[in-house]
Amino acid sequence: MNLNLTFLTLLLLSMSMTFTTVRCHQKFMMCKTIDDIFTVATNTAESNRSAKAQGPPGKRGPTGQPGLPGPSGSPGPAGVVDYERINNSIDMKLREGNREIKERLTELQSNLESLKNKSLAENLSNVLVMNEDIIVKLLLKGRCWRPGGIFSEERCYVFFLDRMNVSQAKAKCEQQGGVLAQIYSRNQQIELQDFIREKIRSGTPGFWLGMIHHHTEHTLEYSNGTTTGTANFKWHSGHPSSYPNVLIEVAKSDRNHGGLMAYAPTSTREGTLCEI
Repeated sequence: MNLNLTFLTLLLLSMSMTFTTVRCHQKFMMCKTIDDIFTVATNTAESNRSAKAQGPPGKRGPTGQPGLPGPSGSPGPAGVVDYERINNSIDMKLREGNREIKERLTELQSNLESLKNKSLAENLSNVLVMNEDIIVKLLLKGRCWRPGGIFSEERCYVFFLDRMNVSQAKAKCEQQGGVLAQIYSRNQQIELQDFIREKIRSGTPGFWLGMIHHHTEHTLEYSNGTTTGTANFKWHSGHPSSYPNVLIEVAKSDRNHGGLMAYAPTSTREGTLCEI
């Protein structure tokens, strides 16, 4: 009996080994050891970690299209022009040029006098004397080549914007080497008003003048003592009043508005018109 059990046990064990061998040929994992399985799992995890690690950067791509322009910024503050400094600089240059011209003329006349041909020297000297007025006019025009300057009826007029009374306006013109302006005709008045209107930015400024108003006589007196009738000029509505001093008012927006005004000497207005 024991022998039979032993034989049966060996037979069953032999069949079990045979079955395992067959299964091993069909499924590979049945033949793996525990160590082999853990080795494969470890290698797989390391491979996954390597795949997730960041490599070196790639080649830079092409530049994209520029974006749309941004909105415009708010306008900056208006610039401030120092007209007085500019005028002073121009005056200095003109004075230097005038002095040089006079020196050259004096030198030329001296050279002419030393020429052997006295008749030629006299003729050329006479030409210079005869054209002296033209030379002076050219010099005057040069003084008007500045902001606020205009050459009218062989005179240079320059306006300045600075609130002042008539005494201050007179001093301002004297600083520029001139006097308060005098207007000699209606046509010249219109010419000066149009010029000032073109130059000013806005408003209705008034500019002091040098004529004196005589209310009872209805006349304007010039600095040389001569007079002209008030009717020879265009006056602002409601003027001339009884005040003695005269100014010219100019409206930027309306050519028909403005004109001469008789004004109190203690009052202040926006500017002065000088004759240089």
